[in-house]
Amino acid sequence: MTHKEMTAHIRNRIKAAGIKAKCKMSEYCGCKVITVAVPSFNARFTPDQIREFCMAAKANGLTFSQGLEIDPDQEAQLTEKMQWNFRMQ
Repeated sequence: MTHKEMTAHIRNRIKAAGIKAKCKMSEYCGCKVITVAVPSFNARFTPDQIREFCMAAKANGLTFSQGLEIDPDQEAQLTEKMQWNFRMQ
């Protein structure tokens, strides 16, 4: 999949799960990034919502920076975090 197709796929998975989120594609220093963020400053994700989009990212071969593996259960504990950056390899 291309960067644009992967972003659309992750966005559709988030929407299908009923999660309100911002999902966009970016490129930093030649690294393709897909960002998932809360829809507004006061909003926060629940642990189940975080686990859902992290599992979708992991299933599609995305990682955190420098190839760090995504652990959905660990990320689900970070309910005050407002943005996740997933990288394409």
